[in-house]
Amino acid sequence: MLTNFYPIEVYTPEFDLRSFEYSEDILRSLRDTHNATHSFFRIGNQILCSWMKGDDIDGGQVQHFKEHESPDIVAALIRHLFFRSFIRNVPDLTPLDFYPLRVISRKPEHDAIRDMLPEELKDVVSFKRLNEIQTRRIEVGDDYKFGLLINIRRRWQVSRNLASLQQEGYNLEGCAVVHSEPLPGLEKILAPSEYALGRVLAVDQSQAVVVTTEGRKTIPLEELFLRRSRREIKDYLEFRIGQAHTERILSKVYEMGALAADAKEFHDEIQTLANYFSSWDFRTEGGFAFSVTDNACIPSKSLRVQTPEFIFDIGPGAASARVLSGLIKYGPYDSNRFTPKNPHILVVCRKSYRAGFSRAMGSLRVGIPSSRFFKQGMKDLYRLHDMVFTFAEADDRSADSFIKSIHNAISSGQNRDFHLAVVEGSDDEPESPSENPYYRAKATLMGAGVPVQSLQAQRTRLPDRDLAYILGPLSLQMYAKMGGTPWVLPSSQDVDREIVVGISNIIQRESEYAGGSQFRVVGLTTFFSSDGTFLMANHCQEVPYNEYFNELLSGLENSITNLSQDYAWREQDSVRIVFHIFKPIRETEAEVVKVLIKRFPQFDIRFAFVTIATKHPFLLFDNSQQQNRRGKGYYVPHRGTNQVLSETECLLQTLGKGEIRQDRHGFSHPALVRIHPASTFLDLHHITQQVLNFTHLSWRSFGPTHLPATLLYAELIARMLSRLRGLPEWNPQVVNTILKRKKWFL
Repeated sequence: MLTNFYPIEVYTPEFDLRSFEYSEDILRSLRDTHNATHSFFRIGNQILCSWMKGDDIDGGQVQHFKEHESPDIVAALIRHLFFRSFIRNVPDLTPLDFYPLRVISRKPEHDAIRDMLPEELKDVVSFKRLNEIQTRRIEVGDDYKFGLLINIRRRWQVSRNLASLQQEGYNLEGCAVVHSEPLPGLEKILAPSEYALGRVLAVDQSQAVVVTTEGRKTIPLEELFLRRSRREIKDYLEFRIGQAHTERILSKVYEMGALAADAKEFHDEIQTLANYFSSWDFRTEGGFAFSVTDNACIPSKSLRVQTPEFIFDIGPGAASARVLSGLIKYGPYDSNRFTPKNPHILVVCRKSYRAGFSRAMGSLRVGIPSSRFFKQGMKDLYRLHDMVFTFAEADDRSADSFIKSIHNAISSGQNRDFHLAVVEGSDDEPESPSENPYYRAKATLMGAGVPVQSLQAQRTRLPDRDLAYILGPLSLQMYAKMGGTPWVLPSSQDVDREIVVGISNIIQRESEYAGGSQFRVVGLTTFFSSDGTFLMANHCQEVPYNEYFNELLSGLENSITNLSQDYAWREQDSVRIVFHIFKPIRETEAEVVKVLIKRFPQFDIRFAFVTIATKHPFLLFDNSQQQNRRGKGYYVPHRGTNQVLSETECLLQTLGKGEIRQDRHGFSHPALVRIHPASTFLDLHHITQQVLNFTHLSWRSFGPTHLPATLLYAELIARMLSRLRGLPEWNPQVVNTILKRKKWFL
């Protein structure tokens, strides 16, 4: 197993540094006077000084340090020495940042779109390779190891400022921009600092009025550049070379992913950089020295995790290692208890697509005999008695027409109680939900307690072979949206009761021109039992950020109270609550959990606060002899591959070689599972296995997903609520009432 972590060998187990009492003025004065020869960094209430080159300075106190007793100091020394070595060895390449050290490649072949641009745009617009290097520390048993993490990304760049774009005749109003400012004293050491500012409201000669989170600001055009977003790049390229040529460029960028679909090629590029750095001599005049190895590995253990079998009945024996074959053989987990057995389904589509939807719904009901994937149909696969369809036909593709047809269907005398609706969607829907007939229809139907499933009109015309691959996942989502449980994980024999909670949020701004104080937050929570059964979802009311803590706490307390009553928790029961979250927000969620536990003194509660990050610098590669270079996913580890980084951190490959369907999908990166230090349940093996298990529970498809259902569901809820927010037909309370225990968001 290979990684992008290259261990560092420190040659000086003991070393001396000068120290000064910390103050901001003293630190600034030392850097202004001695930055050319010394590095200064703060550790606690001290300023530590490392003698890099030239003559040493006087003052302060000389302190003696040992490497294994001072890991934070060693890490700071490595960062500073690596940066100084870089600017010494590559003097004509200016880094963008000190840490992580980031530089844009100068090689023309590392610009992915250069050959597709006319000569006058080469190096004006680019999609260049960005090399990123940072130091990290991992635990190795009772010891630790430093290493360089090397990553390669790509970054859009428009090298001309807004003043130049104005001279070209480009319309600047509405553009998202960044502000570029040189860093005082570091003009030749670091590139100018850039930060996202806002959108241009108006242009007044050589200045732009920009709407920011702090109000309107007037900035010289020469200090502003286009934001490196797909939208801004697309608009500018269309202005220069036309829509068709721009689409070809963006299509190529989309297909190539971060660098290439080939994980082996990606690793080799990283290895080339590591070989280069391993030849350098990292040494200070003060005597501290280290080297970088060229062997990419994490010298730590991995956990033995297993792919679970899936359970399709409460009774023994109904288990399968494959989801679809288990459904075909046993039916869904709750088939004996699921209602309705004769679901009434409303189909909303344009009159011109009635025949296509009628054919698709017929195939959905009874299956496609010629297909190996969807031979049975939803009725038999999910052990239903029958499926009844009522059509609501819209005259055209306007929101008003869709809503009118829905009202007519609901108010008619027959089939008034619909259990689900299939609504016509489209791949070219308007960007604004208020103009989108699907979202307007969804808001209307959900207000009546009817979950909604989308089906694109053009897909109803597909040949049977292709239609089967659409209807299989569609039937799974529909069954789950009506409240069904297709499968669960094996029940734990643990004596502790356990629930798994996903926490997320939506941060919303009141208006386009609102200031930072007007941000509002909606807290989101999803609840599962230990076997993966979905229990409920809840979203808090929209509140200002300073009220989010109390609102989230109240929502969690009410939900856990309800669950303790529903599942008959008894006094002194041992209860384990595992919280999954994307990332802490100023430690707010951790504090909520601590306060929450104190409100249930009648139970013996242990909790784990777990972040599951998909954006982090670590990579895993499989260089084993069993890898087939001709197959898809060459050099990609298998699902479940993992590497422990510390007692509370583990890399976990949630999508592996077997989940790559097409080369253009690129290779998948591992998730970083981290247990918060405030947790009282710290079993990393249990948490890692649980995260892997919960990636099998999306019920959007028969395969696993990159995130566990706890976080995936919260992400889907957040996305849908953001789109429905503000629509005239939308009533957000239905989510916490009649739809609370249904998977309406799939």
